[in-house]
Amino acid sequence: MSELFLTIPVGFLQTNCYLVPLDGAKCIVIDPGDEGERIAAEIEGRQLEPCLFLLTHGHSDHTQGLPALHAKWPDVPIAMHKSDLFMLEKSRKSLPLPTEFVEEGHKGSILPKNWTVLHTPGHTPGSCCYWLKDKGILFSGDTLFNMGIGRTDLPGGNQNSMERSLKRLLALDPSIKVYPGHGPETTIGAESKII
Repeated sequence: MSELFLTIPVGFLQTNCYLVPLDGAKCIVIDPGDEGERIAAEIEGRQLEPCLFLLTHGHSDHTQGLPALHAKWPDVPIAMHKSDLFMLEKSRKSLPLPTEFVEEGHKGSILPKNWTVLHTPGHTPGSCCYWLKDKGILFSGDTLFNMGIGRTDLPGGNQNSMERSLKRLLALDPSIKVYPGHGPETTIGAESKII
């Protein structure tokens, strides 16, 4: 576990689930994509208590761990952008639905004050990145990867929206560390030289 968070690659597609500790024993769980029991064991083993299950988007490889986590911590809110709600509603598995919705610039009660939501549609209509400006890190979901970008040929994807979202992200401080939904970390600066 780094000073800031733990990365747990889960499932067949090795989705990066992030456990981000807050003050005290609380933590935010980003993208519990699969292996919910394993994620729960990591949380308990580190003596953490989840206070939010936060989704970058609604694809199943980022949500399939939710049932096990929700069963263990049923009072913990689930948050995502409302534009991807249809993906959870149409899931073949019985997924718990969000109790909260995030939107551009959201700094409401469900997120710590130093977290900012960047709505970055393209991979899906509700794709979001979570920017911790004071820490210099960005959780990018499947919008931006190390040496790549999210697909736009899946249902709900849109190439024009993706181009606008990427232009916006690549205009951020080049030193920002990017932690994507799959694969290793990168920086805004490194990706701006490739994309």
